[in-house]
Amino acid sequence: MKLFWNEMTCSCIRYHSPWDTWPLCIFYGGDDRWSLESNIGGPAGTPGWLNDWVKEEQDGPNHAQFFLSGHSMWLDAISGKQGELAPTSLTGYNLYSTDHISTKHETSAQTGFRSGLVKNISRNVPNSLLPDIPLSRTVFCIDHAATRIVEKLIQLRLEGIVAVCCAQVNNRSTIDRGLVTQILRRFKQNMIDRKVTKAARIEITSDGTLKEKLTLSKRDAHALLLPCFPGAKFGPLLEGVASTTRLINVDEHLQIALGWSPRVSEYQLESQLHEDLWGAILLLRSSDPKGVLRRGEKKTSVVASDYI
Repeated sequence: MKLFWNEMTCSCIRYHSPWDTWPLCIFYGGDDRWSLESNIGGPAGTPGWLNDWVKEEQDGPNHAQFFLSGHSMWLDAISGKQGELAPTSLTGYNLYSTDHISTKHETSAQTGFRSGLVKNISRNVPNSLLPDIPLSRTVFCIDHAATRIVEKLIQLRLEGIVAVCCAQVNNRSTIDRGLVTQILRRFKQNMIDRKVTKAARIEITSDGTLKEKLTLSKRDAHALLLPCFPGAKFGPLLEGVASTTRLINVDEHLQIALGWSPRVSEYQLESQLHEDLWGAILLLRSSDPKGVLRRGEKKTSVVASDYI
């Protein structure tokens, strides 16, 4: 319901018209393909009642326009058969185009950024359960994306702690467990200072992987990314955690774009990643679509054709 009201607000609609009835359905089960086919699909995994309703409303006199939003697993399951679209599939990791997984880490030769690559919405999704909502109106949930990215960044930092504390002795890797414990304790405290209390339960194995999966809430993710501000009761998240002496080579295009030297510290690089992710969240939130009414006397409307 919160997402529904947020969408209404973004469309400059301040009330729920008594003449319009919007279906609200609560389904049981997971977000896998079988469950979605059982809830909204037709015979043999074909589109069902929900797509019929979407098509009827879009083709009707009000010409309603629908958007589909959700996290990655949900959108993959809606758009393709089981396993057809998945992070580990060869050509199905990208919902919007048929990129091979080998291109996942490519960056623009001109800018050094992945955002510099020209990517078009080109995938054909013949097995979609909602074919009347095109991929051009299928939007990945920002909050889910940011939260999963932060979880991955925390995992990589934990692995980095072990890597830094690992030394070669007689051609064998040995780990300074005392140093690992010291840095891990500081990292957990930095997170707890930001009111992410579940950080107290973090424990890692000898290779840096989590003993238990870390699952963050949207609030947790935002709290961990939040830059320090005057009067804040917390310090930099990576202070005393990421190395300020371990240097990493920087792509020449990134050197120009960021004004960096050819080598920067681990601390500087990771801090910049956190800062850029926080900036991206703010940018995406500030650019939410706002409905603009056509010229006339109406101050609000629930009719799509009244908007530009």
